[in-house]
This record gives sequence, structure tokens and C-alpha cells, in this order.
Amino acid sequence: MKLSTTPIEIPLKPSEAAALAELLFPDPDNRPITDDVRDGLAIRAAELGLSSFHPYFASLEKDSTQPGTYYLMVDAALHGAPQTYLLRFALASASAGELFRDPIHIGRMRPAGEREVVVSAVPFRPSDRENIRLFTVEVDRSFLPQPVRSGEAAAIEIMNPDLDIPAAFANAAAELESKVRFLVLVVPNRVDPEHGLAVAVWSAIRAGWRSGYSIESASKT
Repeated sequence: MKLSTTPIEIPLKPSEAAALAELLFPDPDNRPITDDVRDGLAIRAAELGLSSFHPYFASLEKDSTQPGTYYLMVDAALHGAPQTYLLRFALASASAGELFRDPIHIGRMRPAGEREVVVSAVPFRPSDRENIRLFTVEVDRSFLPQPVRSGEAAAIEIMNPDLDIPAAFANAAAELESKVRFLVLVVPNRVDPEHGLAVAVWSAIRAGWRSGYSIESASKT
């Protein structure tokens, strides 16, 4: 997939993307991406003083089918309006394997003067359902809903999906000592199921929630 050649305004600074690329590409690039690695990268990235976007390192994933390719969810602001993107950091040798349609080119760079890296982005808000679907199906299926599991599960009543679902995942992910390993989101039956699903998957990616969750209608409780 070719990178978009149409001029598109995007608020991410290429220099800051290059700084992140330098963190992501150690030599050799053969480490698995674990929560400890994500936490360590977040600490190091905090020292960079990024100003054009905010990365969510809990979302960081490698593409198992494209060696030397990473995906990272970030927030930015365009003319004061909040935006969310999925960044793709890939060795130039892997750039022909672009997964998403019409990615936005951020830059080509050589972090620390080493291997050439291509950075691109795609819109990644809950309304960008096809991009969310591709990421979860092709890169990390652990962010998709699963059948209800018994045991260490927590039922959370959702009134406003756009606010309550992101908060539910963020709070669960932050409670490191909690025994909760599975979330049951109880959503009002008035909510469009496709919208509720999109917000839930997006929120799980953002929070790095890979422990499993399900979505139920309040009418069934």
C-alpha cells in the first residue's frame, strides 16, 4: 500500500517521531514486547519532552508478519480538536507491507544514524472502525471481546459508552494489585451495538487491556 501523496495536515512532528523510533529499534531488534518493555519505554519516552502527541505505550505491539514493524496509539490535537492516530514504525525494508489503506506519511529517518525507518499514521478514533478492525484482526486479537469467563470477573454498568467504557478499561489497567482479570461491560440496550463495540475495542487498545472482556446488554441482566 502506497503512502498517501495528498497533502494532509497532521499535528505530529517528524522530529519527535524520530526520537520515538530511536527507542523502538534496539540493535539487534529481537526482543519480545512485554508489559515490562512497554513500561520501560514509557519511562524513557517521558524524558523526551514530546509536545505534539501523547503516546500510549500500553498499546504498543509488534507485527508478527512484518519483522521490524511496531504500532503505537497516540493522542494529538489539530487546531484544538482532539485526534487519535495509530503510528506505524517500520524498517524501510518492510514498508511495502503497509496494512492500512491510505496511511499518512510522517517521515523517513535514520534513528541514531542507523537503519532507515519509515513512520506513518492512520486515524484511530472509535469512528475509524475499519482501521480498528484491521489492527485487532491482523496484529493483536487479544483486544477483541471474548466469551464470558467465570471467576475473576468484574461487571461494570455503562451509562454513557463514550465516557464510561474508556474509564472502565483505564481504571482496571491501573489497578495493578486487583485480582480482576476479566471485565463484563453491561451496556444499555438503547446503545447502538456497533458503536459500543467500537468504543470498547478502542478503549481496550488504549489501556493495553489484554486480559479479556465481554459486552452484555443491560436487558439481559
